[in-house]
Amino acid sequence: MKFWLADNNLLEEREQDIFTESIYFDKILIKIKAFGLNRADLGQIYGNYPPPEGVTSILGMEFSGVVINSFKGCIFQSGDRVMGLVSGGAYAEYIYVSEDEIINIPDSLSFIQAASLPEAWCTVLLNLKLIGNIQKGQRVLLHSATGSVGSVAIQYAKYCGCYVVATTRSAEKLDYLRDQGADVTFLLSELENSCKKIINEGGIDLVLDPVGKNTFEFDQKVLNKDGIIIIIGIMSGKEINLDLGTLLMKRQKIVGSTLRSQPISVKKNLLTDIEFLLPEIITNPRFKISISKIFKWRETPKALKFMEENKNTGKIIVEVDV
Repeated sequence: MKFWLADNNLLEEREQDIFTESIYFDKILIKIKAFGLNRADLGQIYGNYPPPEGVTSILGMEFSGVVINSFKGCIFQSGDRVMGLVSGGAYAEYIYVSEDEIINIPDSLSFIQAASLPEAWCTVLLNLKLIGNIQKGQRVLLHSATGSVGSVAIQYAKYCGCYVVATTRSAEKLDYLRDQGADVTFLLSELENSCKKIINEGGIDLVLDPVGKNTFEFDQKVLNKDGIIIIIGIMSGKEINLDLGTLLMKRQKIVGSTLRSQPISVKKNLLTDIEFLLPEIITNPRFKISISKIFKWRETPKALKFMEENKNTGKIIVEVDV
């Protein structure tokens, strides 16, 4: 098996024969066809986001593929097309997973499309649905929303009947945000000038923020009473200026959230939610499976560089063609 490993802050391709190892009696062996890239992968490469304890150091948190072997009584059988969410190990030719980490791929979806769904959709459902308790009529702010999570978040918030404000660092990507369904778009560099306008037009009830330091003060200012800020990343830094007076007077809630370290039971429920939504995702014009670019196995370092340089709008996929 070939796989990509983050070792000493370098990306390395390695190889081992997994078929000479002991066979797991409660795991499913999958031949990976494609995997999705996520910013957490960059964090792991640079030593800022290590895998949870006991998880492989092989990169990758989402994939699509074909079941090779399963155990007696397993609901998945050899030949089944599946997509999955794991805490690590997806940058590989093969992977062992539990039943709770995968769902079936509908016939109408390709392996490329399927590989783009698990992490983004689970992140959005975890934060907007479970933590944020998103409601029809709410005003939702989504920062740096041109990536895979932001794209799905815009679509899901609109599906839930919300008014969506979305930001990006690049003027060239504003049209993309509007195409995904955002009602209002502006540049992150325009936060200060946009603050009063957002407040006067009704403020914000729910914020999904992967940026951190550079956006937090703005988030607090525009957040309405009983609103919630969900921080899912710290791309601009982790030190913030928290206005405790505003926090108290507006009864604001601030929640930190990560998907990777969630228990498998939580991820199973999120994948079940995706499975329930798949007919809508496939047929409802409001939803768009946004794939920015597809790379081949040997181009994995190039794919990560493409993401690091913020060139993508939507998901970056690597097709496993070794």
